[in-house]
Amino acid sequence: MNTPTQTDRFEFWKFAYARAAFVDAKIFAEELLASGSALHSATRKAFSIAIATAYARPFKQRSVVRLSEDIVPAEHRETHDGVIEIRDKVVAHRDVDGPIAEDFGLLNQLRITIRGPELVVNTISPTMPDDKTQQVLRLTESMITKMNCRVNECVQKFLPRAIRSEGTFILSLENNPSEWLIRANK
Repeated sequence: MNTPTQTDRFEFWKFAYARAAFVDAKIFAEELLASGSALHSATRKAFSIAIATAYARPFKQRSVVRLSEDIVPAEHRETHDGVIEIRDKVVAHRDVDGPIAEDFGLLNQLRITIRGPELVVNTISPTMPDDKTQQVLRLTESMITKMNCRVNECVQKFLPRAIRSEGTFILSLENNPSEWLIRANK
């Protein structure tokens, strides 16, 4: 059996991992829409953070397995850029130069509330409205389709000649593995 190059195995991993991340983001978006949660609810906040985090994962990896942003279809580019910016400047990091929201201002603003002797300082967390969630849902569906094609190319190229029995296997990413597919212990 010919062992695919490490580069080939990294490509396979990259597209399979990206597909899984986009599937997670799609599931979170569907659940958020189905929940009917109020705009500033904890449920909407949690799903919004989960969507941004899952979606951005493939674009935030080491360079050898990072998806190029060129893969994002032009019709979804604005949605993609928005989700990545929210992930980078609001979810994963709180940047002073974070994004500006229409009719709201800096998303990373501090909200200082004074009520009598009480002083409360809060930060804002992202919540994704339904229309933006619908856009992300369409984006993830498009990206899943692209990843399915790329994963299937790898499967057709490498797996038919490699797997001769049923079971679960782990893809080795080592430089010169003795086996590039290792049978997983249950």
